[in-house]
Amino acid sequence: MEDVVFLERLKTVLAYFRSEDTKYYALSLLRFLNNRAPKMVRLKDVQNALVGDVIKHDAQFFRIIKVLTEEHLIHGFVDTESREPGRRPVYIRLRDRHPDYFFDTRDDLLSKRYVELAAAKELLKDCGVEDPDTAIQNKVNEMYGVTVEPDDGTSEEDPRMKAIRERMEREKD
Repeated sequence: MEDVVFLERLKTVLAYFRSEDTKYYALSLLRFLNNRAPKMVRLKDVQNALVGDVIKHDAQFFRIIKVLTEEHLIHGFVDTESREPGRRPVYIRLRDRHPDYFFDTRDDLLSKRYVELAAAKELLKDCGVEDPDTAIQNKVNEMYGVTVEPDDGTSEEDPRMKAIRERMEREKD
């Protein structure tokens, strides 16, 4: 599937979900499969990896799987040749590997911007600007006519955003 078609289907599916949490869960599931694409992954392994840590309940997990399968974002396969006792194993996959930014949540994008802003402030300090916050505020006011309050680091932060930022910092190291 071409990336453009996949991205359009992904946007349609995300619009289907009402909750931001459910959208986050779906993107996390797709990111997990994308890292393993185009290999088939046993559904039970995906469930064990995501339910409890990322997705809160089994029912949410299977509802997301159902929607993604119906919209042909993921492909499912039941192994009828398996000799294991009990139910036949089910495998799922993304047909193709897609760029990682397709699965970025709004929080991911926002946290990346915070990291970029921190790096820009450090660059300004390295270039001899004593107060980068004031310099940025003046430039934004000059360009857009908007006054921006500099972030002094004391504003309350969403706990999910904090966790994402910490994860990104660990991945950078």
